[in-house]
Amino acid sequence: MPNKRDVIESLPTRLLKPLLETFELTPAERNKAGIVNVLTKSKRVALPEILKELPKDGLQFLCDQQGLKRSGKKAELIERIISNDERVLGEVSLDDAG
Repeated sequence: MPNKRDVIESLPTRLLKPLLETFELTPAERNKAGIVNVLTKSKRVALPEILKELPKDGLQFLCDQQGLKRSGKKAELIERIISNDERVLGEVSLDDAG
């Protein structure tokens, strides 16, 4: 699974602000750094829940960032994003074992 902070930091502020209301979080500062910090440090907000709350264009943005196929339903995009890191790690392990 991708790192929660890396995913949140890569999103534009316009996609992060609605997450504050959804998860009832209040950042110390309303700038991007403050929003990223409060979302990242929240123990009750896991990456899959954040991804589920993003609009489809936000998920497509993340797919573009990770070099993944951007077509499909929201659930497919979420699965693609979450499993991408595991696939990459698996490829590295196989190469190292050879």
